[in-house]
Amino acid sequence: MDNMQPLAGRTSVSKLQGVILAGGQSLRFGEYKALAKIGTETLIEKPIKLLEMLDLSVTIVANSSRDYSSLGRNVLNDEVPLEGPLRGIYTALCHHPSSLLVLTCDMPALTVDLLKTLMRSHGPEWDATI
Repeated sequence: MDNMQPLAGRTSVSKLQGVILAGGQSLRFGEYKALAKIGTETLIEKPIKLLEMLDLSVTIVANSSRDYSSLGRNVLNDEVPLEGPLRGIYTALCHHPSSLLVLTCDMPALTVDLLKTLMRSHGPEWDATI
């Protein structure tokens, strides 16, 4: 990992941009998992709340067939749809000049403390902390 270089022209900033990947097809899950409920909230609402608790802006990267307008967040369609999470990260990097904290919509056990640890470990020379 020591040989990884930031993307050309990317500006290092102290504030991270929060990104949630929600572009999968949910084939194994059987239904669209980002909108599945655990308790009273959908799977995608959990990472949105966590990022907001950290005072980060939230962008959702999704495939073009999903409508997230009801969440009131910035939504980016995958630059190359249905090619996996790395393409979603690529899409986010193409649209944000800042560093990214990338989460997925299907990790309901994430905690603010874990995310704070990731944020503390984020180096200013890196493009993303995932």
